[in-house]
Amino acid sequence: WVTPRGGDGSFCAIADSQKMFYFSSQNSKIMKAMLDGNGNVTSFARIDPIGGKKYLFINPFVLDPNNNNLMYLAGGKNIWRNNNLSGIPLINNWDSISTNWTMFPDTTPTTTRITALAVTKVPANRIYYGISSKRLYKIDNANTGTPAATDITSNSGTNAFPTGAYLNCIAVDPNDGNKILVVFSNYSVYSLFYSADAGSTWTKAAGNLEQNVNGSG
Repeated sequence: WVTPRGGDGSFCAIADSQKMFYFSSQNSKIMKAMLDGNGNVTSFARIDPIGGKKYLFINPFVLDPNNNNLMYLAGGKNIWRNNNLSGIPLINNWDSISTNWTMFPDTTPTTTRITALAVTKVPANRIYYGISSKRLYKIDNANTGTPAATDITSNSGTNAFPTGAYLNCIAVDPNDGNKILVVFSNYSVYSLFYSADAGSTWTKAAGNLEQNVNGSG
C-alpha cells in the first residue's frame, strides 16, 4: 500500500480504465491526479469549486457512471456539477478553481446540509440526494442546466421517514435507478427504507437488522 493523498481521508473515485484518480480530504478538498504503476502521484490539480462552502467534514461527491467526465458534489445546501473534468489541467495547484463548475440554486431548507448523494446509471442523468434532517430529493436531467428538485420524502403512514433523522446513505440499483435504498442514522429511529418506483412509495426494509420496532439507530 502507498499513500497518494494525505489529510483526513474522505470520498474517492477512479475513472473508467483508471484514466484518472480522485481523492478528497476534510471539508471537500478534492484532488484529481495521475498515478504511476506504483501508485505514486505524477501530476495533480485541486479541483473543488471556488465559492463552495458549508461542506461536511467528510463530504460526498460522485462520478456519473455513464460519463466519468462529469462529477456531482454536495456543497452545504447546494449541489455542484462539473461537466468536463478532463478540461481541468494538471498544474499541481493547491487552490480551489472555477473551471467547468455549475452551482444549482438552493436545494435544501436553509438550516440543513446535503449528507448523501447518488447518481443512476439507468435512467441516465438522475441524481438522488438526502439532507441532515429526514428529507430526500430527486433531480432528473441533472446533467444540463439547473433543473428543479422533486421532494420524494415519505411523510405519512407506517412507512414515513423518521422525524429528525440524518439521511446517511443512498444506494441505487445499477440496472434500475427506480430502485433505491436509503439509510438513516440517529438513535432510536428506523434505519432502512426501500422504493421500487423512484420514491413514489416506500417500505421499511431493515428486517432483523433492527433491534425493535422503532429502530435502534
